[in-house]
Amino acid sequence: MEPVSQHHMNSRPRSTPSTTDQMRGWGLVPLLLAESRLRDLHDYLSSVQSFVDQEQKAFIKRVEETIPAEGLQGDEKDEIDENKFDRLHNTFPRIVYASALMTACSFFESSLVDLCKALDRDAALTKPKPWDRLNNKGVRKADRFLGANFGVHLHMHSRWDSILDYYEIRNCIAHANGDVSITQGKNAENVRKAVQRHSPHISITKVGQDECLNLDFKFISTVIDHLAALWKELYSACCENETLGLRYWE
Repeated sequence: MEPVSQHHMNSRPRSTPSTTDQMRGWGLVPLLLAESRLRDLHDYLSSVQSFVDQEQKAFIKRVEETIPAEGLQGDEKDEIDENKFDRLHNTFPRIVYASALMTACSFFESSLVDLCKALDRDAALTKPKPWDRLNNKGVRKADRFLGANFGVHLHMHSRWDSILDYYEIRNCIAHANGDVSITQGKNAENVRKAVQRHSPHISITKVGQDECLNLDFKFISTVIDHLAALWKELYSACCENETLGLRYWE
């Protein structure tokens, strides 16, 4: 992925470049930790995926050894430990991917909110639009706060629209257990459009009346990469910003 110039997110660059990229003090802790914690989540996801892969291979090997050893044929062969096969190939991966997406989105949003509230509390900064006076919610509220007060625009990041898609998918999992058919009104249409934009690594499977989201490792890995990449660019944008750069960097 091509890096995004901080000037795409920073509409108010400082007149002189900073002399260091080391932040002064600990006032903006989320800006320091968010990217690394998302990378930690990516490493955790990879470790769990490796464990599931190993268990799947071990199960298939045991089945391949059991069938000829016991002379199983027809229905007996097809029915051998179907429950365990379903758990390893469907249930476990679904739990892993859904929980990783929920964790990534929750951490990303809470870190943005923490950052904005830290800036909001800093009496040395002039803020025409204080946090509590904005009506937006979540990541959109953070985007508006940073843009209106400091000229740092999250929505100018090249992955912003994708990130909003990830939140549509996350909300479907959180509020409807990943069943698009019981997601309300316009939200359901937003989820379907998001799935289309990010296929084939996410899809919808019809099971009776249900429309179940299917995620894979590649999709969740990409989500975490995109969220972490925005934080890296946000750090640079703040460092080179005319207000935040002078306040928190040399």
